[in-house]
Amino acid sequence: MFAIAAGIPEPLLGVVLGQLINELNEVSCSTTTYDPSSVRKKVLYLIYITIFNFASIYIYASCWALVSERIARRYRKSYFRSLIRQEAAFHDTLPPGQVISRLVSDIETLQSGTSEKVGIYIATISYFVTAYVVAFIKVPIIAGILIAAIPCFFAMAMIGGSLATRYGTRVGKNVDLATSIASSSLSHIKIVHAFNAQRRLEDLFSSHLSQSRKDALKKAAVHAAQMGTLFFIVYSSNALAYWKGAHLIADSIDGLNSGVSVGAVYTVIFILIDGELPFPSRR
Repeated sequence: MFAIAAGIPEPLLGVVLGQLINELNEVSCSTTTYDPSSVRKKVLYLIYITIFNFASIYIYASCWALVSERIARRYRKSYFRSLIRQEAAFHDTLPPGQVISRLVSDIETLQSGTSEKVGIYIATISYFVTAYVVAFIKVPIIAGILIAAIPCFFAMAMIGGSLATRYGTRVGKNVDLATSIASSSLSHIKIVHAFNAQRRLEDLFSSHLSQSRKDALKKAAVHAAQMGTLFFIVYSSNALAYWKGAHLIADSIDGLNSGVSVGAVYTVIFILIDGELPFPSRR
């Protein structure tokens, strides 16, 4: 519930800031005396919304972190119990280091996937729905145009995510193989010296690490391209929204009954473009 609530304050901030911009615009274009109490009220709204946002994020992050720790502890206990119930011959067939890898690295991966990332995912969906509801209420034309950015975000996330997962899996596989070779060699150092296998094992160990390095560089390149594509989509959508908003504001000034104000355009751009940028970046 608090993760859902954490996605609502930022669109509300956009609404309040848009109203504040409209008031400042009216003051600059009017000769009447302005009452500053309205600005104070808007500033207090911003403070209240920010405090609520901070409290929601803190609560859902703490709760999901606690849940992930409990899940990881239960998995470690269950895995260890199943291991000690096995016969001795079963452990002889396991590659060296596999038990430690399962108890540490694999369960840590599970823990990171069930931690505050779940809350961030829920908050992102809540923000997405709330932002488009507010945007269609304020300026439906710009909101409808900016829907075109959604398929671009999804395509960027799916293609980049699949490539990053592929290379990440390769990195983990090669590191596990290299770790297994090192662990076996150190555990049976006398046999290694007896068969004079130092050079062959070292070459095999180095080959796995070299391949892991290549895949890690490819994964980093995919992340860099993904981030660059993200900013390109965001700034292109930003330019499109400002261009269309400027035309709508000009039509409103000319009396063409568009009913669009500067604050409404700013609200839509803030919640759909400027405010939306941190959310895809978290993935």
